[in-house]
Amino acid sequence: LTVPGRWRELASFVHGEQNQLLDRLSVPPVHVGDVQLRAEHLHDVLKPFAHLSSLYLQPNIPDKKLRNARKFCEVPDEEDVLALVDCTVFGSASDAVLFGSRHLFFRNFIAQNGRPGRLSYGDLLRISLQRSNDGELVFGENLTANLSGSGLSAAELLMVMRELQKRLQSG
Repeated sequence: LTVPGRWRELASFVHGEQNQLLDRLSVPPVHVGDVQLRAEHLHDVLKPFAHLSSLYLQPNIPDKKLRNARKFCEVPDEEDVLALVDCTVFGSASDAVLFGSRHLFFRNFIAQNGRPGRLSYGDLLRISLQRSNDGELVFGENLTANLSGSGLSAAELLMVMRELQKRLQSG
């Protein structure tokens, strides 16, 4: 700090002002690109739950269920759906968890006032996961998926999501 002008930069740092020294020293944040889920990874992770009547894997997802789930979960047309967990008692799939190729989608009228949730797999790599109660899984701080009616517990979905995190990190 004996070089002329460095005192001014130090003072601006102490006072919270933007300065060139910090700009030169700062490392740009790592940008997680478009993370895509591979169908074979998802099928391997979901294999222990294949016995559930509410779980459907591509290409064996019934058209009517897929249409309803895409509509209520607000899945864009360009997103491929690799798996569907029907969270309705009567099988309409208006409440569901959908594993897309780039995003996880979910909706249940009980959670989030019926608003759908969407989480990119890139974000899944960076957030915390926890069970909030018997049928709910919380992603980060503000997204809640309720699995009531699916036959899949929040603990099981938590296990699936943690395994997906591992597989997505390893590529």
